Amino acid sequence: MDFAEQSKVPTIQLTTFKSIPGYGLEGSAQIDGRELSAYIGRPEYIAERLSPQSAQRLIKTVEEIRASGELIAILALDQALFFFKFRDTLRPRIPETIEALKKQNRWHLLMLTGDHEASAKRISAETGIEEYYANLTPADKLEYVSRLSHDKGLIMVGDGINDAPAMARATVGICMGQVGSSTAIEAADVILLQDNLERLDWLMKKAAQTQAIVKQNLFIATAAICIAAFPALGGFVPLWLAVIMHEGGTVIVGLNALRLLKK
Repeated sequence: MDFAEQSKVPTIQLTTFKSIPGYGLEGSAQIDGRELSAYIGRPEYIAERLSPQSAQRLIKTVEEIRASGELIAILALDQALFFFKFRDTLRPRIPETIEALKKQNRWHLLMLTGDHEASAKRISAETGIEEYYANLTPADKLEYVSRLSHDKGLIMVGDGINDAPAMARATVGICMGQVGSSTAIEAADVILLQDNLERLDWLMKKAAQTQAIVKQNLFIATAAICIAAFPALGGFVPLWLAVIMHEGGTVIVGLNALRLLKK
C-alpha cells in the first residue's frame, strides 16, 4: 500500500479477501458497477479457475518456464492472465555454511520446499544439499517433519507462513527475525535477529558444547554429593570438610559453565 501511494498507483478497495496458505490469494472488488474477481498464486491453483482449454495452455506455458529453473506466480484478473517470474538466489556464504555443518558429522541435511522440481534441483546443486523434496504444500511439509522427527530430533530452519506448522512440530524451530513472518516467528524456538544464516554452524557447535557441559556439571554435582554429603551423614567425614567439598563442587560447576562464554 505504501509503495502504491508513493508511486501514485491508483488503489481499489476489496470487498472480499481470502488467503489460502501454500496456494494463493483471492479477492473481489466493485469496479464501474460490476464485481471483478482476482486470483494470484501457484499455477495449479489458478488453473482450477479456468476453462479446460485455458488451463491446459497455462500449464504448458508454465512447464516451459519452469524448465529453466525459474519460479512463477500467476495473476488472474477477470479474463486476463499475468505471469510473474522469479529466480531464487542464495544468501552469501550459504554453500560454506552447509559444508561446515557437514564437517561436524552430526547432522543429516535435507531441503523441504514448495518450489517446483527444476528450481529445487538447481538450489540443491548450488548449496550442496543432496536430499530434497519439492512441490510441497504446508501440509506436506508438516507430514515430512512429523515422520522424520518421530524417531530422532529434528531442527527446521524457515521463515514463511507455510513453514510455521512444520516448525512448531519440529524438535527445534529456527526462524529469521527480519524477513520471517509473524506466524513463523511465533512458532520458532530460536530466532536469528540479524537473519545471519551463516552462523548456523556456530549455533550447532555451541548447542552441542552446551549439552556436553550440562552433562559434565550433572556428573560433578552428583559426585560432590556422593563424596561429601553421604559420608558426612555417616560420620566418616568431618562436617566442615564436607561443606568445603560440596561448595568446591559448586564452584567447579560454575567455572565449567563459564566456558560457554568463549566464542
